[in-house]
Amino acid sequence: MHERLAEEFAAIGFYLSGHPLDAYAQALKRLGVARFADLLSDARRSSVKATLAGTVIRKQERRSKNGDPFAFVALSDPSGMFEVMVFSEALVQARAFLEAGRSILIRVVGDWMDDELKLRTVSVEDLDKAA
Repeated sequence: MHERLAEEFAAIGFYLSGHPLDAYAQALKRLGVARFADLLSDARRSSVKATLAGTVIRKQERRSKNGDPFAFVALSDPSGMFEVMVFSEALVQARAFLEAGRSILIRVVGDWMDDELKLRTVSVEDLDKAA
């Protein structure tokens, strides 16, 4: 099933017949994982702290002006696609988990800026290990 989902994503850019996280439904509930869409629908519109699960779509690493590495990581969960920033300290710890197609558990903090939720990564775990 996982291979079929990967082929669907490669062909059309989204998961059609399911999502890789569907197999983790019980574990995600137990771990208190939020869906990205739930964060967007939160009416408080203040600082956000959450645990999300996602399947990595892509990672773009860059360097700040002072040379520190950081990354933009695009993820997908059953509610949609989202992006998080991973700054140098978290990136060093998380780099091994940030491979396309891998499912991860990610703790984030975020703020609303011009009606867009900007998420920063606090920590990353392998979802198989966490589940």
